[in-house]
Amino acid sequence: MYRKGQSESAGQSRQEVKDAVFRMMLAIETSRRRASLVMVENGVVRARRALAEGLSQGSGLVPLLAALLDETGSAAREIRAVAINVGPGSATGLRMGVALAQAFALAHPGTEFHAVPLEDIGLAALRREDPPGRAALLLEVAQGGCFFAQRYTKNGEWQKEGVIEVRQPQQINFEVASALLCGAGTRATALPAAPAPLLRDFPDAALVAATALTVGDYRVPIEKLAVRYLLPTSAEVLWERRRSGMVETRK
Repeated sequence: MYRKGQSESAGQSRQEVKDAVFRMMLAIETSRRRASLVMVENGVVRARRALAEGLSQGSGLVPLLAALLDETGSAAREIRAVAINVGPGSATGLRMGVALAQAFALAHPGTEFHAVPLEDIGLAALRREDPPGRAALLLEVAQGGCFFAQRYTKNGEWQKEGVIEVRQPQQINFEVASALLCGAGTRATALPAAPAPLLRDFPDAALVAATALTVGDYRVPIEKLAVRYLLPTSAEVLWERRRSGMVETRK
């Protein structure tokens, strides 16, 4: 089941620049095959790095962060905030991003953490488009072919129109959209013929940072930083079955 985030709506909490501008922010995007990291200083992207095709996120994220710090001439202790895409998206990839954030918290207590939901990253992506479309749909697919869909409209400002779950692409009304934002799990071949244009390179770490700084307040304690899924993972299903006594635990 889809798990809602706890961030405020964009209309309630959006500000051009946060009241407390971070001297240095690290943004993490691991929902795609190519993970990316960016370093932001006073709201401006200073450097970005993306994982090379074929490299594992499990072994590649730490060297990627080291390269980012080396490029900017910064020390990890200078980072005051970490923003991370918490999904929905690839369960494995998102967990790798959270693991990196948790390791960072252990090494640098006092760092602020921002759990940024995918649907709000869509708002930041639409504001970046020039010219912006009249409407858009954000799509993501979890295991089992379960689609997550979020519709946006523009009435002076981009606004969300609620989150829905559908089981098949045919249940989505693509005619309302002038553009599509597709998450890491979505394939164009899974969509109906001639859908609205796809907005490429979504999401990326720069959008994660932009969302954290301009869309809402996503601050959470590190112990509450968790990924969001459309469907439970197989491990979660097994744990729940064992907890309820449906599966005998080996001794």
